[in-house]
Amino acid sequence: MKDIKIGAASNAFWLIGMNLDVANGYIVASLGESPDSEKVAYILFFDELVDVEIVYFDESVSDYLSSFLGLVGDDCGKYVFTTDTFEISFNAQKFSLEEK
Repeated sequence: MKDIKIGAASNAFWLIGMNLDVANGYIVASLGESPDSEKVAYILFFDELVDVEIVYFDESVSDYLSSFLGLVGDDCGKYVFTTDTFEISFNAQKFSLEEK
């Protein structure tokens, strides 16, 4: 698996919104340049998901979304999306990244 780079190497992005629908097989994640900003810098879209596994690192459920820490993938459509409180591993047939 290899890192999927988003934006310039020096930039860090925060998860400011996420819609995970396992039943319909998609993830839409909005990334911003700060955790307090509502301005979306990038939108990640994964479609046709299978083999979704979610692991929470902290049992408490907070009212805010955690920071975006990493996204890795391979050439076969396997991805691991990691934040500081959870990790989602899945296979996706379609992946796109839109700059806002």
